[in-house]
Amino acid sequence: MRLTVGGPTGGDDEFRPGWVVVRESPPLADFEATPSSGFAPLAVQFGDLSLGLLTSHAWDFGDGASSGEVDPVHVYAAPGSFAVSLTVGGPGGSDGETRAGLITVLDPTPAAEFAYSSATGVAPLGVQFSDLSSGWITAWSWSFGDGASSAEASPLHTYTTPGTYSVSLTAAGPAGSDVETKTGLVTIQWPAPTPEFALGPVTGFAPLAVSFTDLSSGNVTSRVWSFGDGTISRVRHPLKVYTRTGTFNVTLTATGPGGTRSVTHGGISVVTLPVLADGGFEGDAAGVPPLAPWNVVQGTAIVVQSNTTPDAGFAREGTRWCEIGAEGSSAATPPSNPGGAGAAPAGAAGIERSFGFAPLAPHLVFDAAFLLGDLEDSAASNDFMSVELSDGTTTWNVFHADTFTEFPRVSTKYGLPMTAIRRVQVDLGSRFPGLAPGAPILLRVSVGNGGDGQNPSKGYVDAFRLVPAATASFRNGTGRNAARYVSSPAVLGSAWTIQVDATGHAGAQTIQLVGMQRPASGSLLASGELLVGGKKLFAQAWPALPGLNVRTITLPVDLALMGQFMATQVTILGGTTERCNAYDLVLGF
Repeated sequence: MRLTVGGPTGGDDEFRPGWVVVRESPPLADFEATPSSGFAPLAVQFGDLSLGLLTSHAWDFGDGASSGEVDPVHVYAAPGSFAVSLTVGGPGGSDGETRAGLITVLDPTPAAEFAYSSATGVAPLGVQFSDLSSGWITAWSWSFGDGASSAEASPLHTYTTPGTYSVSLTAAGPAGSDVETKTGLVTIQWPAPTPEFALGPVTGFAPLAVSFTDLSSGNVTSRVWSFGDGTISRVRHPLKVYTRTGTFNVTLTATGPGGTRSVTHGGISVVTLPVLADGGFEGDAAGVPPLAPWNVVQGTAIVVQSNTTPDAGFAREGTRWCEIGAEGSSAATPPSNPGGAGAAPAGAAGIERSFGFAPLAPHLVFDAAFLLGDLEDSAASNDFMSVELSDGTTTWNVFHADTFTEFPRVSTKYGLPMTAIRRVQVDLGSRFPGLAPGAPILLRVSVGNGGDGQNPSKGYVDAFRLVPAATASFRNGTGRNAARYVSSPAVLGSAWTIQVDATGHAGAQTIQLVGMQRPASGSLLASGELLVGGKKLFAQAWPALPGLNVRTITLPVDLALMGQFMATQVTILGGTTERCNAYDLVLGF
Protein backbone atom coordinates (compact mmCIF):
# COMPACT_ATOMS: atom_id res chain seq x y z
CA MET A 1 0.00 0.00 0.00
CA ARG A 2 1.25 3.44 -0.90
CA LEU A 3 0.43 6.70 1.05
CA THR A 4 1.25 10.19 -0.43
CA VAL A 5 1.10 13.27 1.76
CA GLY A 6 1.26 16.81 0.28
CA GLY A 7 1.58 20.42 1.62
CA PRO A 8 2.85 23.99 0.75
CA THR A 9 6.33 22.91 0.89
CA GLY A 10 5.81 19.72 -1.08
CA GLY A 11 4.95 16.13 -0.25
CA ASP A 12 6.21 12.73 0.74
CA ASP A 13 4.89 9.13 0.31
CA GLU A 14 5.43 5.81 1.88
CA PHE A 15 4.86 2.30 0.41
CA ARG A 16 4.22 -0.74 2.64
CA PRO A 17 3.66 -4.06 0.77
CA GLY A 18 0.66 -6.51 1.92
CA TRP A 19 -0.78 -4.19 4.43
CA VAL A 20 -4.55 -4.44 2.96
CA VAL A 21 -6.32 -7.90 2.17
CA VAL A 22 -9.81 -8.37 0.28
CA ARG A 23 -11.66 -11.71 1.04
CA GLU A 24 -14.59 -13.61 -0.98
CA SER A 25 -18.05 -14.00 0.70
CA PRO A 26 -19.02 -17.58 1.71
CA PRO A 27 -21.66 -19.43 -0.48
CA LEU A 28 -25.36 -20.04 0.56
CA ALA A 29 -26.57 -23.59 -0.20
CA ASP A 30 -30.05 -24.14 -1.67
CA PHE A 31 -31.66 -26.64 -4.12
CA GLU A 32 -34.82 -28.06 -5.60
CA ALA A 33 -36.04 -31.60 -6.44
CA THR A 34 -38.58 -32.74 -9.05
CA PRO A 35 -40.54 -34.92 -8.44
CA SER A 36 -40.43 -35.28 -4.67
CA SER A 37 -42.54 -38.47 -4.58
CA GLY A 38 -43.43 -41.43 -6.75
CA PHE A 39 -43.10 -45.14 -7.23
CA ALA A 40 -39.77 -46.90 -7.26
CA PRO A 41 -37.66 -46.73 -9.34
CA LEU A 42 -38.08 -42.97 -9.02
CA ALA A 43 -35.82 -40.62 -11.03
CA VAL A 44 -35.47 -37.23 -9.31
CA GLN A 45 -33.95 -34.19 -11.00
CA PHE A 46 -32.08 -32.06 -8.49
CA GLY A 47 -31.30 -28.43 -9.28
CA ASP A 48 -28.70 -26.24 -7.52
CA LEU A 49 -30.09 -22.92 -6.31
CA SER A 50 -27.09 -21.96 -4.18
CA LEU A 51 -25.66 -18.40 -4.11
CA GLY A 52 -22.01 -17.29 -4.16
CA LEU A 53 -18.88 -18.28 -5.96
CA LEU A 54 -18.99 -22.08 -6.04
CA THR A 55 -16.19 -24.42 -6.82
CA SER A 56 -17.67 -27.70 -5.50
CA HIS A 57 -20.96 -29.53 -4.92
CA ALA A 58 -21.48 -32.49 -2.64
CA TRP A 59 -24.92 -34.17 -2.78
CA ASP A 60 -26.07 -36.81 -0.28
CA PHE A 61 -29.33 -38.45 -1.54
CA GLY A 62 -30.17 -40.22 1.72
CA ASP A 63 -30.07 -43.72 0.27
CA GLY A 64 -26.29 -44.08 0.52
CA ALA A 65 -25.64 -42.50 -2.85
CA SER A 66 -23.95 -39.15 -3.52
CA SER A 67 -22.92 -36.91 -6.38
CA GLY A 68 -20.55 -34.01 -7.09
CA GLU A 69 -22.55 -32.76 -10.09
CA VAL A 70 -24.14 -29.36 -10.09
CA ASP A 71 -27.64 -30.58 -11.17
CA PRO A 72 -27.63 -34.33 -10.82
CA VAL A 73 -30.37 -36.84 -11.64
CA HIS A 74 -30.67 -39.57 -9.06
CA VAL A 75 -32.76 -42.76 -9.32
CA TYR A 76 -34.19 -44.15 -6.09
CA ALA A 77 -34.50 -47.88 -6.42
CA ALA A 78 -36.10 -48.75 -3.10
CA PRO A 79 -39.21 -47.41 -1.38
CA GLY A 80 -38.75 -45.13 1.61
CA SER A 81 -38.54 -41.57 2.88
CA PHE A 82 -35.21 -39.90 2.23
CA ALA A 83 -33.42 -36.77 3.53
CA VAL A 84 -31.33 -34.95 0.93
CA SER A 85 -28.25 -32.77 1.70
CA LEU A 86 -26.26 -30.39 -0.51
CA THR A 87 -22.89 -28.99 0.55
CA VAL A 88 -21.37 -26.34 -1.66
CA GLY A 89 -17.86 -24.88 -1.44
CA GLY A 90 -16.05 -21.92 -2.93
CA PRO A 91 -13.26 -19.34 -2.29
CA GLY A 92 -15.33 -17.87 0.48
CA GLY A 93 -15.91 -21.18 2.23
CA SER A 94 -18.71 -23.78 2.23
CA ASP A 95 -22.37 -24.16 3.25
CA GLY A 96 -24.79 -27.05 3.62
CA GLU A 97 -28.60 -27.51 3.30
CA THR A 98 -30.40 -30.65 4.54
CA ARG A 99 -34.09 -31.38 4.01
CA ALA A 100 -35.49 -34.26 6.02
CA GLY A 101 -38.10 -36.51 4.30
CA LEU A 102 -37.85 -34.58 1.08
CA ILE A 103 -38.16 -37.60 -1.19
CA THR A 104 -40.88 -40.20 -0.73
CA VAL A 105 -40.55 -43.32 -2.81
CA LEU A 106 -43.54 -45.65 -2.89
CA ASP A 107 -43.60 -49.39 -3.40
CA PRO A 108 -45.10 -49.98 -6.86
CA THR A 109 -46.31 -53.50 -6.01
CA PRO A 110 -50.09 -53.36 -5.38
CA ALA A 111 -51.43 -54.26 -1.94
CA ALA A 112 -55.16 -54.86 -2.36
CA GLU A 113 -57.54 -53.58 0.31
CA PHE A 114 -61.08 -52.27 0.37
CA ALA A 115 -63.84 -50.95 2.61
CA TYR A 116 -67.62 -51.47 2.34
CA SER A 117 -70.91 -50.12 3.59
CA SER A 118 -73.38 -52.26 5.56
CA ALA A 119 -72.91 -55.83 4.41
CA THR A 120 -75.89 -57.39 6.21
CA GLY A 121 -79.52 -56.88 5.26
CA VAL A 122 -82.62 -58.05 3.46
CA ALA A 123 -82.60 -58.74 -0.27
CA PRO A 124 -82.33 -56.72 -2.43
CA LEU A 125 -79.38 -55.06 -0.66
CA GLY A 126 -77.01 -52.55 -2.27
CA VAL A 127 -73.43 -52.59 -0.92
CA GLN A 128 -70.99 -49.77 -1.72
CA PHE A 129 -67.40 -50.99 -2.03
CA SER A 130 -64.44 -48.54 -1.78
CA ASP A 131 -60.91 -49.28 -2.98
CA LEU A 132 -58.22 -48.70 -0.33
CA SER A 133 -55.41 -50.49 -2.16
CA SER A 134 -51.85 -49.17 -2.18
CA GLY A 135 -49.18 -49.43 -4.87
CA TRP A 136 -49.15 -48.60 -8.52
CA ILE A 137 -52.62 -49.79 -9.65
CA THR A 138 -53.98 -49.58 -13.15
CA ALA A 139 -56.81 -52.15 -13.00
CA TRP A 140 -59.36 -53.46 -10.50
CA SER A 141 -61.25 -56.73 -10.66
CA TRP A 142 -64.05 -57.39 -8.15
CA SER A 143 -65.77 -60.72 -7.56
CA PHE A 144 -68.91 -60.30 -5.43
CA GLY A 145 -69.46 -63.98 -4.71
CA ASP A 146 -72.87 -64.21 -6.41
CA GLY A 147 -71.51 -64.60 -9.93
CA ALA A 148 -71.33 -60.88 -10.60
CA SER A 149 -68.15 -58.83 -11.08
CA SER A 150 -66.96 -55.28 -11.75
CA ALA A 151 -63.90 -53.46 -13.08
CA GLU A 152 -64.67 -50.16 -11.36
CA ALA A 153 -62.42 -48.86 -8.60
CA SER A 154 -65.26 -48.38 -6.08
CA PRO A 155 -68.40 -50.13 -7.37
CA LEU A 156 -71.93 -50.36 -5.96
CA HIS A 157 -73.33 -53.89 -6.14
CA THR A 158 -76.89 -55.05 -5.37
CA TYR A 159 -77.42 -58.54 -3.96
CA THR A 160 -80.82 -59.99 -4.88
CA THR A 161 -80.55 -63.55 -3.63
CA PRO A 162 -80.27 -64.38 0.06
CA GLY A 163 -77.08 -66.12 1.16
CA THR A 164 -73.57 -65.50 2.50
CA TYR A 165 -71.01 -64.22 0.04
CA SER A 166 -67.20 -63.80 0.00
CA VAL A 167 -65.86 -60.74 -1.83
CA SER A 168 -62.49 -60.51 -3.60
CA LEU A 169 -60.61 -57.53 -5.04
CA THR A 170 -57.67 -58.04 -7.38
CA ALA A 171 -55.55 -54.88 -7.74
CA ALA A 172 -53.08 -54.96 -10.65
CA GLY A 173 -50.36 -52.63 -11.91
CA PRO A 174 -47.04 -52.64 -13.79
CA ALA A 175 -45.32 -54.21 -10.78
CA GLY A 176 -47.80 -57.06 -10.49
CA SER A 177 -51.10 -57.77 -8.76
CA ASP A 178 -52.51 -58.57 -5.34
CA VAL A 179 -55.76 -60.17 -4.16
CA GLU A 180 -57.71 -59.37 -1.04
CA THR A 181 -60.55 -61.78 -0.13
CA LYS A 182 -62.94 -61.25 2.74
CA THR A 183 -64.62 -64.57 3.43
CA GLY A 184 -68.32 -64.52 4.38
CA LEU A 185 -68.32 -60.75 4.19
CA VAL A 186 -71.87 -60.17 2.91
CA THR A 187 -74.92 -61.79 4.48
CA ILE A 188 -78.19 -61.33 2.61
CA GLN A 189 -81.33 -62.37 4.42
CA TRP A 190 -84.65 -63.46 2.93
CA PRO A 191 -87.35 -60.84 3.12
CA ALA A 192 -90.57 -61.90 4.77
CA PRO A 193 -92.72 -63.64 2.12
CA THR A 194 -95.57 -61.74 0.49
CA PRO A 195 -98.73 -63.84 0.88
CA GLU A 196 -101.47 -63.71 -1.75
CA PHE A 197 -104.15 -66.08 -2.95
CA ALA A 198 -107.05 -66.58 -5.33
CA LEU A 199 -110.29 -68.29 -4.46
CA GLY A 200 -113.55 -69.35 -6.01
CA PRO A 201 -116.44 -69.60 -6.02
CA VAL A 202 -117.09 -66.84 -3.49
CA THR A 203 -120.86 -67.24 -3.17
CA GLY A 204 -123.13 -70.24 -3.10
CA PHE A 205 -125.34 -72.55 -1.14
CA ALA A 206 -124.20 -74.77 1.71
CA PRO A 207 -122.37 -77.06 1.45
CA LEU A 208 -120.13 -74.81 -0.66
CA ALA A 209 -116.77 -76.11 -1.91
CA VAL A 210 -114.26 -73.26 -2.33
CA SER A 211 -110.90 -73.77 -3.99
CA PHE A 212 -107.93 -71.73 -2.71
CA THR A 213 -104.80 -71.13 -4.79
CA ASP A 214 -101.62 -69.93 -3.08
CA LEU A 215 -100.02 -67.10 -5.10
CA SER A 216 -97.49 -66.06 -2.45
CA SER A 217 -94.06 -64.79 -3.48
CA GLY A 218 -90.76 -65.06 -1.65
CA ASN A 219 -89.29 -67.95 0.28
CA VAL A 220 -92.21 -69.67 2.01
CA THR A 221 -91.43 -72.57 4.31
CA SER A 222 -94.87 -72.93 5.86
CA ARG A 223 -98.35 -71.55 5.48
CA VAL A 224 -101.50 -71.54 7.56
CA TRP A 225 -104.97 -70.91 6.16
CA SER A 226 -107.68 -69.67 8.51
CA PHE A 227 -111.03 -70.07 6.79
CA GLY A 228 -113.07 -67.85 9.09
CA ASP A 229 -115.21 -70.65 10.50
CA GLY A 230 -112.72 -71.87 13.09
CA THR A 231 -110.96 -74.36 10.80
CA ILE A 232 -107.46 -74.16 9.36
CA SER A 233 -105.30 -75.91 6.78
CA ARG A 234 -101.57 -76.16 6.09
CA VAL A 235 -101.97 -77.45 2.53
CA ARG A 236 -100.58 -75.15 -0.14
CA HIS A 237 -103.71 -75.21 -2.36
CA PRO A 238 -106.56 -76.35 -0.12
CA LEU A 239 -110.19 -77.11 -0.90
CA LYS A 240 -112.53 -75.96 1.83
CA VAL A 241 -116.14 -77.10 2.13
CA TYR A 242 -118.27 -74.65 4.08
CA THR A 243 -121.10 -76.57 5.72
CA ARG A 244 -122.72 -73.69 7.60
CA THR A 245 -124.05 -70.40 6.38
CA GLY A 246 -122.47 -67.02 6.95
CA THR A 247 -119.96 -64.53 5.58
CA PHE A 248 -116.37 -65.61 6.02
CA ASN A 249 -113.03 -63.81 5.81
CA VAL A 250 -110.03 -65.97 4.94
CA THR A 251 -106.48 -65.28 6.13
CA LEU A 252 -103.31 -66.80 4.70
CA THR A 253 -100.23 -66.55 6.92
CA ALA A 254 -96.95 -67.29 5.12
CA THR A 255 -93.71 -67.89 7.03
CA GLY A 256 -90.15 -68.01 5.70
CA PRO A 257 -86.57 -67.36 6.79
CA GLY A 258 -87.23 -63.62 6.51
CA GLY A 259 -90.27 -63.56 8.78
CA THR A 260 -94.05 -63.92 8.71
CA ARG A 261 -96.74 -61.96 6.93
CA SER A 262 -100.49 -62.38 6.52
CA VAL A 263 -103.13 -61.32 4.02
CA THR A 264 -106.90 -61.44 4.45
CA HIS A 265 -109.60 -61.54 1.81
CA GLY A 266 -113.27 -61.45 2.69
CA GLY A 267 -116.57 -61.90 1.01
CA ILE A 268 -117.21 -65.65 0.96
CA SER A 269 -120.97 -65.80 1.33
CA VAL A 270 -122.56 -69.14 2.12
CA VAL A 271 -126.33 -69.31 2.28
CA THR A 272 -128.96 -71.99 2.67
CA LEU A 273 -131.01 -72.68 -0.42
CA PRO A 274 -134.39 -71.15 0.44
CA VAL A 275 -137.25 -73.62 0.63
CA LEU A 276 -140.99 -73.29 0.74
CA ALA A 277 -142.09 -75.15 3.82
CA ASP A 278 -144.39 -78.02 2.80
CA GLY A 279 -144.14 -76.93 -0.83
CA GLY A 280 -144.61 -80.58 -1.85
CA PHE A 281 -147.29 -81.43 0.74
CA GLU A 282 -145.06 -84.22 1.99
CA GLY A 283 -145.73 -83.26 5.62
CA ASP A 284 -149.50 -83.54 5.28
CA ALA A 285 -151.72 -86.54 5.82
CA ALA A 286 -153.56 -87.96 2.82
CA GLY A 287 -157.32 -87.47 2.59
CA VAL A 288 -157.50 -84.15 4.48
CA PRO A 289 -156.82 -80.51 3.53
CA PRO A 290 -153.22 -79.31 3.76
CA LEU A 291 -152.11 -77.71 7.00
CA ALA A 292 -150.21 -74.48 7.68
CA PRO A 293 -148.53 -72.68 6.06
CA TRP A 294 -151.29 -73.50 3.55
CA ASN A 295 -154.72 -72.04 4.14
CA VAL A 296 -157.98 -73.16 2.52
CA VAL A 297 -159.74 -69.97 1.42
CA GLN A 298 -162.88 -71.57 -0.02
CA GLY A 299 -164.15 -74.93 -1.17
CA THR A 300 -165.35 -78.22 0.26
CA ALA A 301 -163.32 -80.71 -1.80
CA ILE A 302 -159.68 -79.82 -1.10
CA VAL A 303 -157.56 -82.78 0.00
CA VAL A 304 -154.00 -84.07 -0.04
CA GLN A 305 -153.69 -87.10 -2.28
CA SER A 306 -151.20 -89.94 -2.03
CA ASN A 307 -149.29 -91.89 -4.63
CA THR A 308 -150.94 -95.01 -3.29
CA THR A 309 -153.56 -94.00 -5.86
CA PRO A 310 -151.51 -92.11 -8.53
CA ASP A 311 -153.34 -90.30 -11.28
CA ALA A 312 -151.95 -90.16 -14.82
CA GLY A 313 -148.37 -89.45 -13.70
CA PHE A 314 -149.25 -87.07 -10.87
CA ALA A 315 -147.33 -86.45 -8.70
CA ARG A 316 -143.97 -86.51 -10.41
CA GLU A 317 -142.08 -86.02 -7.15
CA GLY A 318 -142.54 -87.42 -3.67
CA THR A 319 -145.67 -89.25 -2.52
CA ARG A 320 -148.14 -86.35 -1.97
CA TRP A 321 -149.91 -83.65 -3.95
CA CYS A 322 -152.89 -81.37 -3.41
CA GLU A 323 -156.21 -81.85 -5.19
CA ILE A 324 -158.48 -78.79 -5.36
CA GLY A 325 -162.11 -79.41 -6.34
CA ALA A 326 -164.40 -76.66 -7.61
CA GLU A 327 -167.22 -77.72 -5.29
CA GLY A 328 -168.65 -74.70 -3.51
CA SER A 329 -167.58 -72.21 -6.16
CA SER A 330 -170.65 -71.64 -8.31
CA ALA A 331 -170.40 -68.63 -10.65
CA ALA A 332 -166.68 -68.09 -10.05
CA THR A 333 -164.97 -65.63 -12.36
CA PRO A 334 -161.53 -66.37 -13.91
CA PRO A 335 -158.52 -64.01 -13.87
CA SER A 336 -158.94 -60.89 -15.95
CA ASN A 337 -155.67 -61.33 -17.88
CA PRO A 338 -154.54 -64.96 -18.12
CA GLY A 339 -150.73 -65.06 -18.34
CA GLY A 340 -150.38 -61.41 -17.35
CA ALA A 341 -151.00 -58.81 -14.69
CA GLY A 342 -154.62 -58.13 -13.78
CA ALA A 343 -157.45 -58.98 -11.42
CA ALA A 344 -157.39 -62.28 -9.54
CA PRO A 345 -160.22 -64.83 -9.83
CA ALA A 346 -163.25 -64.35 -7.63
CA GLY A 347 -165.51 -66.90 -6.00
CA ALA A 348 -163.23 -69.86 -6.74
CA ALA A 349 -162.25 -72.66 -4.39
CA GLY A 350 -158.58 -72.75 -3.50
CA ILE A 351 -155.61 -72.59 -1.20
CA GLU A 352 -153.10 -69.84 -0.50
CA ARG A 353 -149.96 -69.06 1.43
CA SER A 354 -147.27 -66.37 1.74
CA PHE A 355 -143.51 -66.65 1.41
CA GLY A 356 -140.61 -64.22 1.51
CA PHE A 357 -138.75 -63.10 -1.61
CA ALA A 358 -135.23 -64.59 -1.73
CA PRO A 359 -132.90 -62.79 -4.20
CA LEU A 360 -130.51 -65.77 -4.26
CA ALA A 361 -133.36 -68.06 -5.27
CA PRO A 362 -135.60 -65.73 -7.29
CA HIS A 363 -137.49 -68.40 -9.25
CA LEU A 364 -140.68 -70.22 -8.24
CA VAL A 365 -141.23 -73.65 -9.78
CA PHE A 366 -144.26 -75.94 -9.42
CA ASP A 367 -146.24 -78.68 -11.19
CA ALA A 368 -149.87 -78.21 -12.21
CA ALA A 369 -152.62 -80.05 -14.13
CA PHE A 370 -156.32 -79.30 -14.74
CA LEU A 371 -159.13 -81.94 -14.83
CA LEU A 372 -162.23 -80.78 -16.74
CA GLY A 373 -165.51 -81.86 -15.13
CA ASP A 374 -168.05 -79.86 -17.11
CA LEU A 375 -168.77 -78.77 -20.66
CA GLU A 376 -168.37 -75.27 -22.00
CA ASP A 377 -171.12 -72.91 -20.92
CA SER A 378 -170.03 -69.83 -22.82
CA ALA A 379 -166.89 -67.97 -23.84
CA ALA A 380 -167.05 -66.05 -20.55
CA SER A 381 -168.44 -68.70 -18.22
CA ASN A 382 -166.44 -71.91 -17.95
CA ASP A 383 -164.66 -74.00 -15.36
CA PHE A 384 -161.03 -72.95 -14.90
CA MET A 385 -157.87 -73.44 -12.88
CA SER A 386 -155.61 -70.52 -12.04
CA VAL A 387 -152.43 -69.75 -10.06
CA GLU A 388 -151.74 -66.15 -9.00
CA LEU A 389 -148.86 -64.33 -7.32
CA SER A 390 -149.21 -60.90 -5.68
CA ASP A 391 -146.90 -58.52 -3.84
CA GLY A 392 -149.90 -56.58 -2.53
CA THR A 393 -149.77 -54.11 -5.40
CA THR A 394 -149.63 -56.17 -8.58
CA THR A 395 -151.23 -59.56 -9.22
CA TRP A 396 -149.81 -61.89 -11.87
CA ASN A 397 -151.50 -64.91 -13.35
CA VAL A 398 -148.75 -67.53 -13.86
CA PHE A 399 -150.92 -70.58 -14.77
CA HIS A 400 -154.32 -70.81 -16.41
CA ALA A 401 -156.37 -73.64 -17.92
CA ASP A 402 -160.06 -73.85 -18.85
CA THR A 403 -162.50 -75.54 -21.19
CA PHE A 404 -160.54 -74.38 -24.23
CA THR A 405 -157.24 -75.96 -23.10
CA GLU A 406 -156.01 -79.16 -24.72
CA PHE A 407 -156.57 -82.35 -22.71
CA PRO A 408 -154.21 -85.04 -23.97
CA ARG A 409 -154.55 -87.14 -20.81
CA VAL A 410 -157.36 -88.87 -18.96
CA SER A 411 -157.50 -89.03 -15.18
CA THR A 412 -157.22 -92.65 -14.12
CA LYS A 413 -158.89 -91.78 -10.83
CA TYR A 414 -161.88 -89.78 -12.08
CA GLY A 415 -162.04 -90.56 -15.80
CA LEU A 416 -161.98 -86.83 -16.59
CA PRO A 417 -160.08 -85.15 -19.40
CA MET A 418 -156.74 -83.97 -18.05
CA THR A 419 -154.17 -81.46 -19.31
CA ALA A 420 -150.53 -82.36 -19.64
CA ILE A 421 -148.62 -82.03 -16.39
CA ARG A 422 -146.98 -78.65 -16.73
CA ARG A 423 -143.84 -77.63 -14.86
CA VAL A 424 -144.22 -73.89 -14.35
CA GLN A 425 -141.25 -71.58 -13.76
CA VAL A 426 -141.72 -67.96 -12.67
CA ASP A 427 -138.96 -65.33 -12.43
CA LEU A 428 -140.12 -63.43 -9.34
CA GLY A 429 -137.47 -60.75 -9.78
CA SER A 430 -138.74 -59.78 -13.21
CA ARG A 431 -142.42 -59.95 -12.20
CA PHE A 432 -141.86 -57.82 -9.10
CA PRO A 433 -138.83 -55.59 -9.80
CA GLY A 434 -137.37 -53.79 -6.81
CA LEU A 435 -138.86 -56.20 -4.32
CA ALA A 436 -136.86 -56.16 -1.09
CA PRO A 437 -135.36 -59.36 0.31
CA GLY A 438 -137.87 -61.07 2.58
CA ALA A 439 -140.81 -59.07 1.23
CA PRO A 440 -144.00 -61.19 1.30
CA ILE A 441 -145.49 -62.66 -1.86
CA LEU A 442 -148.97 -64.19 -1.76
CA LEU A 443 -149.44 -67.44 -3.68
CA ARG A 444 -152.99 -68.61 -4.46
CA VAL A 445 -154.24 -71.67 -6.37
CA SER A 446 -157.87 -71.46 -7.55
CA VAL A 447 -160.29 -73.83 -9.27
CA GLY A 448 -163.64 -72.30 -10.21
CA ASN A 449 -167.03 -73.54 -11.46
CA GLY A 450 -168.00 -71.04 -14.04
CA GLY A 451 -171.78 -71.43 -14.21
CA ASP A 452 -174.25 -73.91 -12.88
CA GLY A 453 -172.14 -75.50 -10.19
CA GLN A 454 -172.69 -78.93 -11.65
CA ASN A 455 -169.93 -81.44 -12.52
CA PRO A 456 -167.12 -79.55 -10.78
CA SER A 457 -163.65 -79.57 -12.28
CA LYS A 458 -160.44 -80.26 -10.34
CA GLY A 459 -156.86 -79.03 -10.19
CA TYR A 460 -153.64 -80.75 -9.13
CA VAL A 461 -150.60 -78.85 -7.79
CA ASP A 462 -147.33 -80.05 -6.31
CA ALA A 463 -143.59 -79.41 -5.83
CA PHE A 464 -143.64 -75.68 -5.07
CA ARG A 465 -140.07 -74.59 -4.55
CA LEU A 466 -137.71 -71.64 -4.80
CA VAL A 467 -134.70 -72.20 -7.02
CA PRO A 468 -131.55 -70.15 -7.66
CA ALA A 469 -130.63 -68.22 -10.75
CA ALA A 470 -128.11 -69.97 -12.96
CA THR A 471 -124.60 -68.52 -12.58
CA ALA A 472 -121.25 -69.03 -14.31
CA SER A 473 -118.04 -67.86 -12.60
CA PHE A 474 -114.62 -67.75 -14.31
CA ARG A 475 -111.71 -69.37 -12.43
CA ASN A 476 -108.10 -70.02 -13.49
CA GLY A 477 -106.13 -71.14 -10.43
CA THR A 478 -102.55 -69.84 -10.51
CA GLY A 479 -103.06 -68.42 -14.02
CA ARG A 480 -100.88 -71.01 -15.77
CA ASN A 481 -103.62 -72.14 -18.14
CA ALA A 482 -104.69 -70.31 -21.27
CA ALA A 483 -108.05 -68.54 -20.87
CA ARG A 484 -109.68 -70.06 -23.96
CA TYR A 485 -112.99 -71.25 -22.45
CA VAL A 486 -116.13 -69.12 -21.97
CA SER A 487 -119.38 -70.49 -20.50
CA SER A 488 -122.85 -69.03 -20.30
CA PRO A 489 -124.96 -69.75 -17.20
CA ALA A 490 -126.41 -73.28 -17.27
CA VAL A 491 -130.15 -72.57 -17.38
CA LEU A 492 -132.37 -75.60 -16.94
CA GLY A 493 -134.82 -76.03 -19.77
CA SER A 494 -132.74 -73.76 -21.96
CA ALA A 495 -129.54 -73.65 -24.02
CA TRP A 496 -126.16 -73.76 -22.31
CA THR A 497 -123.50 -72.24 -24.60
CA ILE A 498 -119.81 -73.20 -24.56
CA GLN A 499 -117.16 -71.21 -26.47
CA VAL A 500 -113.57 -72.41 -26.92
CA ASP A 501 -111.01 -70.39 -28.87
CA ALA A 502 -108.53 -72.77 -30.55
CA THR A 503 -106.67 -69.95 -32.32
CA GLY A 504 -102.93 -70.56 -32.26
CA HIS A 505 -103.25 -74.12 -30.98
CA ALA A 506 -101.42 -76.07 -33.66
CA GLY A 507 -102.78 -79.55 -34.24
CA ALA A 508 -106.00 -79.07 -32.22
CA GLN A 509 -108.30 -82.01 -32.96
CA THR A 510 -110.76 -82.48 -30.10
CA ILE A 511 -112.33 -80.27 -27.46
CA GLN A 512 -113.23 -82.04 -24.24
CA LEU A 513 -115.51 -80.58 -21.58
CA VAL A 514 -115.83 -82.22 -18.17
CA GLY A 515 -118.02 -81.36 -15.20
CA MET A 516 -116.79 -82.40 -11.78
CA GLN A 517 -118.20 -82.29 -8.30
CA ARG A 518 -115.90 -79.62 -6.88
CA PRO A 519 -113.22 -77.08 -7.83
CA ALA A 520 -109.53 -77.86 -7.43
CA SER A 521 -106.20 -76.14 -7.95
CA GLY A 522 -102.48 -76.60 -7.56
CA SER A 523 -102.12 -79.93 -9.36
CA LEU A 524 -99.83 -79.13 -12.27
CA LEU A 525 -99.71 -81.72 -15.03
CA ALA A 526 -97.79 -81.69 -18.29
CA SER A 527 -100.91 -80.37 -20.01
CA GLY A 528 -101.54 -77.60 -17.47
CA GLU A 529 -103.17 -77.04 -14.10
CA LEU A 530 -106.03 -79.35 -13.12
CA LEU A 531 -108.83 -77.12 -11.85
CA VAL A 532 -111.65 -79.60 -11.21
CA GLY A 533 -111.88 -82.59 -8.91
CA GLY A 534 -114.12 -85.05 -7.11
CA LYS A 535 -116.76 -87.18 -8.77
CA LYS A 536 -117.17 -86.80 -12.52
CA LEU A 537 -120.68 -85.58 -13.32
CA PHE A 538 -120.45 -85.57 -17.11
CA ALA A 539 -118.03 -85.41 -20.03
CA GLN A 540 -118.48 -84.34 -23.64
CA ALA A 541 -116.13 -84.12 -26.61
CA TRP A 542 -116.46 -82.71 -30.11
CA PRO A 543 -114.14 -82.00 -33.07
CA ALA A 544 -112.03 -78.85 -32.82
CA LEU A 545 -112.23 -76.32 -35.62
CA PRO A 546 -109.77 -73.48 -36.29
CA GLY A 547 -110.67 -70.31 -34.41
CA LEU A 548 -113.75 -70.03 -32.19
CA ASN A 549 -115.67 -73.22 -31.44
CA VAL A 550 -119.24 -72.84 -30.17
CA ARG A 551 -121.19 -75.69 -28.62
CA THR A 552 -124.82 -75.51 -27.45
CA ILE A 553 -126.17 -78.02 -24.94
CA THR A 554 -129.88 -78.23 -24.12
CA LEU A 555 -130.54 -78.83 -20.44
CA PRO A 556 -133.66 -80.61 -19.16
CA VAL A 557 -136.03 -79.05 -16.64
CA ASP A 558 -134.97 -81.47 -13.95
CA LEU A 559 -135.77 -80.15 -10.49
CA ALA A 560 -133.24 -82.58 -9.03
CA LEU A 561 -130.55 -80.41 -10.68
CA MET A 562 -131.79 -77.14 -9.18
CA GLY A 563 -129.00 -75.39 -7.32
CA GLN A 564 -126.47 -78.11 -8.12
CA PHE A 565 -122.86 -76.98 -8.33
CA MET A 566 -120.52 -78.09 -11.12
CA ALA A 567 -116.86 -77.24 -11.69
CA THR A 568 -116.17 -77.44 -15.44
CA GLN A 569 -112.92 -77.34 -17.41
CA VAL A 570 -112.02 -77.58 -21.08
CA THR A 571 -109.06 -79.50 -22.49
CA ILE A 572 -107.89 -79.16 -26.10
CA LEU A 573 -106.52 -82.44 -27.44
CA GLY A 574 -104.25 -82.84 -30.45
CA GLY A 575 -100.82 -81.37 -31.09
CA THR A 576 -99.78 -80.41 -27.57
CA THR A 577 -102.59 -81.21 -25.14
CA GLU A 578 -103.62 -78.03 -23.37
CA ARG A 579 -105.83 -77.55 -20.32
CA CYS A 580 -107.78 -74.30 -20.31
CA ASN A 581 -109.43 -72.27 -17.57
CA ALA A 582 -112.45 -73.39 -15.54
CA TYR A 583 -116.00 -72.16 -14.96
CA ASP A 584 -117.93 -72.83 -11.76
CA LEU A 585 -121.62 -73.30 -12.49
CA VAL A 586 -124.74 -73.20 -10.34
CA LEU A 587 -127.63 -74.80 -12.21
CA GLY A 588 -130.91 -72.99 -12.10
CA PHE A 589 -133.19 -70.75 -14.11
